[in-house]
Amino acid sequence: MGDASAIPASLPEITAEWLSTEFGASGHDVTVSNVDYAAMGGIVGAVGHVGILTLDYDGPTTLPRQMVGKCPLDDDVARLINDIMGMYPRESGFFAHLVDDVPMRIPTCYVNTNDSEAGRFLQLFEYIEGRDGDILAGAPFDAMLKLITDLGTMHGQFWEAPVLDRHDWLYNWRRESLLAGIPVMTEGWSKLRAQQPDAMPDELWAVIDETYVQNTKDFLELFAQRPATFVHGDYELDNMIFTDDDIAVLDWQTTMRSFPGFDVGWFLACSADDASIAREAELIEAYRTALEAAGGPRWSTEELLDDCAIGMLYHVSGAGYTNTQDMSGYGGHAPRMEARFARMLSGVVDASVRWDVAARLRRLL
Repeated sequence: MGDASAIPASLPEITAEWLSTEFGASGHDVTVSNVDYAAMGGIVGAVGHVGILTLDYDGPTTLPRQMVGKCPLDDDVARLINDIMGMYPRESGFFAHLVDDVPMRIPTCYVNTNDSEAGRFLQLFEYIEGRDGDILAGAPFDAMLKLITDLGTMHGQFWEAPVLDRHDWLYNWRRESLLAGIPVMTEGWSKLRAQQPDAMPDELWAVIDETYVQNTKDFLELFAQRPATFVHGDYELDNMIFTDDDIAVLDWQTTMRSFPGFDVGWFLACSADDASIAREAELIEAYRTALEAAGGPRWSTEELLDDCAIGMLYHVSGAGYTNTQDMSGYGGHAPRMEARFARMLSGVVDASVRWDVAARLRRLL
């Protein structure tokens, strides 16, 4: 894995010498002679830096000439979120231990190195040519159908799997650092209610406030006790690349042991457009069928929507933070970030109304 103490702090700091050492440690006997860095047009991460590296080699190699680099952003908001959520340790652990068992198209990871104590993480991935997914634009129904079927297969394959308890890097809802996020969530929730009082129906405001917001620690334990599988944690179109014959799934930074409705509800809420909402019953049926076929339970539609409703406690309350932050620090990317987070808020609210989440939560809780 190379000398962890020498991990570059940013992508432009990557040198040919450092990369040669990393490739050698992973079994590639090759010398990198030059590294050119370029920002990835149109892509900006909320907590991480993403860019394209173009490499020259001294001699033949099977390694590609272009790779996508990722490392944490060096700013206060990113550090806070990363400290609470452990995004980079999670993604590093995923690519070290579980990636080969996930039945999806996932970019190859060529460098996966970290120094947790120093807060340095750096990964280099396969550069995939294709069209970036976009929650503002939606996706064709057949793509939505494939994505939710693949999600059901993954969830069924990992259903209550012992491997989920073997890795320290894999979060569950009892992770102590998550408690540090409670004040962040409650502050964002209060700001959202003050700034956008019409963002959701009164009953949805009330039930989420009276249950999850006022008793978050107890509800994290409730989450932990639900039937669990391996979840992506941020399964939505902005984390997909559409190629001619497949869909690649990116950003495995929020993977965890969790209940499946956490993924399903988020995907259907954020990624659906009017056309797929009109055929949502087909998407839910495809998920249920794939879940059972891969080893999961035979859940009814109502059982699945109940699980999604539990997930909305987290997703709706969390939208307060992202929709009340100053995005001006993202420069030219700020309008896209603001529109993306606004779409997430409207998506989870609309889905909550569509699935009658307030009534479900009153019954379940």
